[in-house]
Amino acid sequence: MQTLSLEFMTVLGLSPPDIVSVASDVGYDTVSICLTPSPVLGDKVQPLVGNRGLVEQTAQRVRETGVRMSLGEGFVIAPEATLESFREPIDIATELGARCINCTIIDPDRKRALDLLSALADLAAQSGVETAAEFSSYSPIISNLALGLAAINEIGNEHLGLLVDLMHIVRNGNRAADVANIPRRIIKYAQICDGPLTSPSHESYRAEAVFDRRMPGEGEFGVREFLSLLPQDVVVGVEVPSKTLEQRGLTFRERAKYAFDATQAILATM
Repeated sequence: MQTLSLEFMTVLGLSPPDIVSVASDVGYDTVSICLTPSPVLGDKVQPLVGNRGLVEQTAQRVRETGVRMSLGEGFVIAPEATLESFREPIDIATELGARCINCTIIDPDRKRALDLLSALADLAAQSGVETAAEFSSYSPIISNLALGLAAINEIGNEHLGLLVDLMHIVRNGNRAADVANIPRRIIKYAQICDGPLTSPSHESYRAEAVFDRRMPGEGEFGVREFLSLLPQDVVVGVEVPSKTLEQRGLTFRERAKYAFDATQAILATM
């Protein structure tokens, strides 16, 4: 059975300890947590970096529930980023049981960005944590699956691979079936949601990705096929931020359960 993670974006605005509690209550195996401040998400994220009290509260909730952190989010390779700036979030991710961190690249300097990405993977590996790079059209370096694969193969670091987010696969020129062409060792983590195949404008795509995705099975992305092609040991994050459901009055728990039940309904047919 695939390990399911409640992604922090699905319950955006919930504190890290409460993400763990909601995940446990609903039935998820693990969670993702954003460790650093986010310029895009603002005060909807309560970062753990620089907040030892919140880290300890989250760690306590992990111990109480048995729901560990599967993915550390918030690692951004920007022009001003340094390897030293990643040490604290890696330490926190390790403390909370994470086995993978997710990195996005916004630095347009390819050599500098890939050098830092490789160094980050080496640093995380010292703590037993794998590193995944997430491709999307927001990145000037790895804007789609082909460019993501090329970057990973160029670096050649065994501790580095890709996070495959079904939305970014579909929205950037591929289909769920293309996951079959990714070497298994490169898939470090996966995320699912759903939506229409028709690609919106770049601005609408960003709003959709960050604030209003559809539940698995309620669109045309091919979630079932995607799941069937993933290695069984890859954690599947259910990442469905939904302003629509929030405006309908669904609580954080209700949205998390909706996403969980929708995913389980698909898994039950496999």
